[in-house]
Amino acid sequence: MSDLAQVKDNIRTFSDDSVLSEDELALIKEVSDSLHRLYAVPCTACRYCCADCPQELDIPFFLASYNEYKTGGEKDLSSWRLARLNALPEEKRPSACIGCGHCTAHCPQGLDVPAYMKEMAVLM
Repeated sequence: MSDLAQVKDNIRTFSDDSVLSEDELALIKEVSDSLHRLYAVPCTACRYCCADCPQELDIPFFLASYNEYKTGGEKDLSSWRLARLNALPEEKRPSACIGCGHCTAHCPQGLDVPAYMKEMAVLM
């Protein structure tokens, strides 16, 4: 909000404390479920996993590529989404993950990052 009129408008908008109907709640759940299906891995790219990675891997970039691969339709047509990781130096690819689990320990979502790295290494 950048002026008093916007503050007043927001107060007016939220002054009605009515609850959502069952139909509205069902619609919100349907939309939420649809959005969750778009991602194979719910990584928010917070980068907490990167700070203690002994290999200094760009884990969020890898997981974004993995999501694109997993949700990109036919696997034969979306394999390029992971193949582009081959342009990275070998020591910076998912196969360089040593499975130490430091990333998972720092992940707010508790993602099993080493398992995804291992799968990507096989897929590439």
